[in-house]
Amino acid sequence: VSCPNLEFLKLTSLDFQKVWPDEQEVMSCNVQNLKIFIVEGCHNLKYLFLSNMVEKFVQLNVLDISDCKNVEEVIYLERSLEEKQGMAAKTLFPNLETLGLAKLPKLARFCYGNGTVLFPLLINLWIWDCHLFNTFISADYLIGDYQPQIAQQEEGNSLNLDDLSLFSEKVAFPSLKDLRITGMGKWQKIWGKEKIIVDSFCELNFFLVQDCERLFHIFPLKMMERLKKLEEMPILNCDSLEQIVGPSHEVNSSDASNSTAKFVFPKMTVLRLEKLPKLKCFYSNIHTTEWPLLQELRVTGCNKLAETFGENEKLISFLESQGERQIEITFQQHPLFWVSEHTFPNLERLWLGENGIAKDWHRQLRAKYFPKLIWLALVGFTENVFSPLDCFIQYLLPNLETLQVYDSFFKDLFPFEGALARLKELWLFELPELTCLWKEEIPLGQCFSNLSILEVHGCKLENILVPSSVSFKNLTTLQVSTCNGLKNLVTLQTAKSMMLLETMSVTDCQMMKEVIASTSDVVVDEVVFIKLKTLELDSLPSLSRFCSGNCTFGFPSLEKVLMKQCPQLQIFCEGELNTPMLKGVESTEGECVERWEGDLNATIRQLFVEKVALPCLKESSITGATSSQPTP
Repeated sequence: VSCPNLEFLKLTSLDFQKVWPDEQEVMSCNVQNLKIFIVEGCHNLKYLFLSNMVEKFVQLNVLDISDCKNVEEVIYLERSLEEKQGMAAKTLFPNLETLGLAKLPKLARFCYGNGTVLFPLLINLWIWDCHLFNTFISADYLIGDYQPQIAQQEEGNSLNLDDLSLFSEKVAFPSLKDLRITGMGKWQKIWGKEKIIVDSFCELNFFLVQDCERLFHIFPLKMMERLKKLEEMPILNCDSLEQIVGPSHEVNSSDASNSTAKFVFPKMTVLRLEKLPKLKCFYSNIHTTEWPLLQELRVTGCNKLAETFGENEKLISFLESQGERQIEITFQQHPLFWVSEHTFPNLERLWLGENGIAKDWHRQLRAKYFPKLIWLALVGFTENVFSPLDCFIQYLLPNLETLQVYDSFFKDLFPFEGALARLKELWLFELPELTCLWKEEIPLGQCFSNLSILEVHGCKLENILVPSSVSFKNLTTLQVSTCNGLKNLVTLQTAKSMMLLETMSVTDCQMMKEVIASTSDVVVDEVVFIKLKTLELDSLPSLSRFCSGNCTFGFPSLEKVLMKQCPQLQIFCEGELNTPMLKGVESTEGECVERWEGDLNATIRQLFVEKVALPCLKESSITGATSSQPTP
């Protein structure tokens, strides 16, 4: 078959064993214009290309191979005397920009070669779930060569697993920008001891490593100078990873112990270190780091860390105290980052987990090290070892605008007057020990005065969300769900301050009786939600009223009301009610059916009557039907 103008070829779920069956067919193929080649679900294939036809794919731009259970290598080298010399100093796919290898459980290598294989224009390299992928270019001709050698090593012979690495000096990627490695196999290092080809990996700006279970470190020391353009680096869920930069094989150990390495990432904006249970340090020798453009940092699930941050001033003092003596700092003495004013000058968003931290680590930090921090997430604090904001506010968070707290056991969050006056967004998720946001006896000052978004989900809050003294004058979004201790959301006094509120949602709160509590020392005659457009009340089995007080409620902008699974709800409010824009209520269990009886109170009354009357009607119908059956 000759298709000289073929540019796109996709092979899906086919049973053949070869794409090109024999040499004669290979030589007659016209694939010089093929730009995109996709192969997926072809489980009988063992390879895609014969080595003597690769040079025909001069225009190939995208190569994607996925879900082929028996593919062992991408390029197969015929075992002949002249070919067995391998691909010495050869350029492969000169216009290839994207290479994807995914879900190939038997893939052991890309190809065999004993010289440098160059991918001159490759920009994107994505390798996912290729658990036997030992190395990119293999110097061993047979696919199985690695497996018996690994077995020999386990019996005490020569080869060590430490010799396995994904990339060696046999492959070069001078244009690579996006490298993603997920779910990989036996090797412990991405780059080995061999020299790296000049200019290879120097253009890298996105680098993902995920689910690589045997990986001990990410970079060798010799790679650090090649990362000047790196912008984002997520390192996720690697069970064996102990350090980011591995030990140096090029520097005398005594020199390394006495010198301070400096790692600068001039363009890095996002760094994520998550679910790395054995991570102990960034680099095992004395070092400092600088991240001048870093805006987002995530460090969670790293429970072997002694500390996340440590003051660089203490490191300097320690080094000065040692004088000329040779020193060596152990893993236990290393924080993940030694910080100074130059470490994170532009950091805005920080995710922090418990990370095995000492009880008082946070008290050693100062706001001057995080001058632009406006966004903080606390994740997975399993013990209530400290009230977090007591220290964070004093030391870290003078300018904080967003706070998110997830899956933690804090009992209270805001311990003193005037805390977080600039806070604009507060998100609280799954805090089973949190009984209150603010203690009644502590003066509020300006706390919450600038809050625009408040979301609370899965907390043990009791009675009421906030004290009556709280003002939500800038709040636009309020969402509360699965807080089964709440009986009311806010008081009338607090509700009166919510003039900018646009969305209110209360769902799955088993004890909620009234959304707005009518009991208050302050008399409130009228509450107007000027901007409220959407109101949702769902799965509130104890709710009988929105508010039972004899107060006038105005909703001049209200357009959408959702009320579902509120079996006790009989009336919206006792006082006057004004909803000029509202034309219906979405109700009915299981599906949204819009109802309207002229006004909101009348609609809710009618819905309640139907809920009470329908079961009785069904029972009556069943009884009547039974009694009307003829007697046999």
